[in-house]
Amino acid sequence: DLKLQFLYFIEETMGCTRSKESSRGGTSPAKNIQAPLPHYKIEDKLHEDCLISPYTGSPKQRVRTFRVLLTGIQESGKTHLLYTLLNPAQAVEPAETDGFREETLYVMRGKGERPRVNFCIADLAGRKEERDKHLESALAGSAGIVFTVDSTSTEEELEQSRMWIQEVLSNKLSFRGKTPLPVVLLCTKSEKPASLSSSEISDKVLLPNIKGGRKHTAQSCTITTEQGHVQAATGLQWLAMTIQN
Repeated sequence: DLKLQFLYFIEETMGCTRSKESSRGGTSPAKNIQAPLPHYKIEDKLHEDCLISPYTGSPKQRVRTFRVLLTGIQESGKTHLLYTLLNPAQAVEPAETDGFREETLYVMRGKGERPRVNFCIADLAGRKEERDKHLESALAGSAGIVFTVDSTSTEEELEQSRMWIQEVLSNKLSFRGKTPLPVVLLCTKSEKPASLSSSEISDKVLLPNIKGGRKHTAQSCTITTEQGHVQAATGLQWLAMTIQN
């Protein structure tokens, strides 16, 4: 269940302490949950525990980390979305992106022989000159691509997004060998009254650029509600499953 997995995501990244309601309407003692490492220290800990080596099917290798490009035109909401997912309770967004930055994001809980999945997110700056300059460095080695588009975009902004998506998907680094990398389109700010649906945005900016059997999906999302966080996580978890299949 994707919503349950997202709640695990919040619990494990934030160290939430939960209590259970008793049959009399009171509360039982809260279950002690060990506080996790901050997201920026997770990667170091995984290396220390030898859990991040390439997965070969061994139960000891319980974590897989994939590099994913996160990109969109300026003011598409990508960095704010990323830092909301990194810290749902209190997102702290850094200054405007120069070039690109990398953050490790816990995406999917492991189960049985299936490893836990983390994304090393390469968050590419939104300004055109920065995008053009740093695209290949940010895209190199990626296993998937996440595009963000503001759901309240004007026709001019949608055309800018379409042209940028075309440029990225035309780049040779958007393929692994002859296989095109899977794509997620996250349509941000969907809570606003004038927002377009994910299908409307996909028809305008994504589908015209999909060729060669490239796997793709589109998902509306928002940072203002828990449901919006779940919607974003749904798109990322689709990407995690698609990368592994």
